[in-house]
Amino acid sequence: MSGYPADMSRYPANDTARRLVTVSHQCNPTGVACDLCARKWLFVIATGRSGSTTVEQMLNALPQVQITGEHAGAFKYWRKLWEGMEITNSRKTMPFLHEHVSQNMFYCHIQDWYWKHSDGTCKNGEATVHGFKEVRYNDRANIDWLKEVFPCAKFIFSYREDVSHYSSFKARSQTDAQPQPQQPQPEPQ
Repeated sequence: MSGYPADMSRYPANDTARRLVTVSHQCNPTGVACDLCARKWLFVIATGRSGSTTVEQMLNALPQVQITGEHAGAFKYWRKLWEGMEITNSRKTMPFLHEHVSQNMFYCHIQDWYWKHSDGTCKNGEATVHGFKEVRYNDRANIDWLKEVFPCAKFIFSYREDVSHYSSFKARSQTDAQPQPQQPQPEPQ
């Protein structure tokens, strides 16, 4: 039973848990932490109607830059997953027994996933700067967490102070799109 945590040797029937532990050792057999600053990241964090799509398009016009569009706030779910892992890492009883999940390795997996996810759309794998633009990270906790996962990333913040112009434009365009009642035509004489 070598290669398994001491606690696992007490549960010889738990083959599923053993396979999971074996896989975790195979993923990082040396136990060496990855470098969270090894890649170049750029994020556009914006409010709605602030021109962030134009910023994204301008950045993508640069060679070796791949900025993807909004992803419905998906990184919020990575954060929730990590919060759950912190809870299970702190518990040592059998229902929660598993190999300790390293914060560094978890963050590296997020970076790996996003790097692969963002390079497939263009640039033929040649992009050296990756990132995304998103309008759903307008609270400090999510921005701080992004900075924790991507500690050497650069950020562009795009915002619009007065969105009332957009609201009035939207109301006018919806009114203009409504069919207007026809004016009675004078009858020919």
